[in-house]
Amino acid sequence: MKIVITDSGLGGLSVCAEVESIANKKRLTEHLDLIYFNSLPDNGFGYNNMKDDEEKAEVFNSALNSIESKFHPDKILIACNTLSVVFDKTNFSKTTQTKVVGIVNFGVEMMLQKLRKNPNAMILLLGTPTTINSLTYQNKLIENNIPKEKIVGQSCFLLETKIQENPFSDDVLELITKYAEEAKQKAVCKYDKIIVLLACTHYGYSLELFDKVLQKTFCLPVILCNPNESMAKSVFELTHENYSPNDVSVELFSRANISPLEKEGIGKLIKHEAPKTYDALINPIIDKQLFPFEKHEN
Repeated sequence: MKIVITDSGLGGLSVCAEVESIANKKRLTEHLDLIYFNSLPDNGFGYNNMKDDEEKAEVFNSALNSIESKFHPDKILIACNTLSVVFDKTNFSKTTQTKVVGIVNFGVEMMLQKLRKNPNAMILLLGTPTTINSLTYQNKLIENNIPKEKIVGQSCFLLETKIQENPFSDDVLELITKYAEEAKQKAVCKYDKIIVLLACTHYGYSLELFDKVLQKTFCLPVILCNPNESMAKSVFELTHENYSPNDVSVELFSRANISPLEKEGIGKLIKHEAPKTYDALINPIIDKQLFPFEKHEN
């Protein structure tokens, strides 16, 4: 089976690493070909820098067309909340025959499960401006009869960029603290716990910092929901029960350059459990023609 995992950066590489880790532990028998496709169009210019949803959809559509034509995958995992939100606006979503799975539904299901066990908890959504401002998560929760006043959405501009550079830097700590304080001001009711969705795949790299800062800021028990692991497990749940990959290969393709700092910061978090994903990160295939992209003048 060939699976392409894509993100607008390297956050989704944690999903790729988790898939490799699970496959290795299962001692399976068939080959699993993992391709990580970085849909970031250029260094310093991501989807949250684009002027509107139309431009985001146009660029991601270009990346998806390239994924399908170059790799012919059995499945595409959109390991990115921003791109999962954008996907339905692409022409690709209306024409492809390839199975495409976004990460949003995994996050929603995790929150609903936690809320059933903790009915007096508040929900805090942390993500990029595109994810939070789309109201996708908020609307899906409301559709599941979660009162609007229990939900706080907090956009965290540039946080994913700083995490990719160094998940444990002072800059990351400062931004998490800033956005936690902003979120606290939006909470309109008193709750006994706080269920926090890390609605950006990058955020899982800084899990300990989120936990520490949020508990200190809200003075409440914090339940962190990181849907990256759920998405990785779905690779095996959605296949035939006899499907069993034993030999795993991993390649990383990117239009944007990957800096030594990014390799070091993320690499040390995945090296032990996912050595092939680590090797792919250290030795990426950089291709400036990976997918067509022309920067629009705003």
